Amino acid sequence: ACSDWHSVGLRADGTALATGNDRRGQCRVDDWRDLVAVAAGSLYTVGLRADGTVVSTPGGPAPGVSRWRDVVAVSAGSHHVVGLRAD
Repeated sequence: ACSDWHSVGLRADGTALATGNDRRGQCRVDDWRDLVAVAAGSLYTVGLRADGTVVSTPGGPAPGVSRWRDVVAVSAGSHHVVGLRAD
């Protein structure tokens, strides 16, 4: 996934890697595990875990995504995050 400032990838083992501008910590995904998807916003990154929860780097527009449950897909825009729930 690519944004204006950074790129993020999903490895086969469920971890993420990121490169580019890390001004707001958007590349700090080294400790993320059990991912099934990643998305890159303008100055943030989100990841979807296999258990349906969402993680985000600190620079994200919606720090509340860590409370989301039963999510099956995520997408990131410049200043917003969209999650699709299983229902």
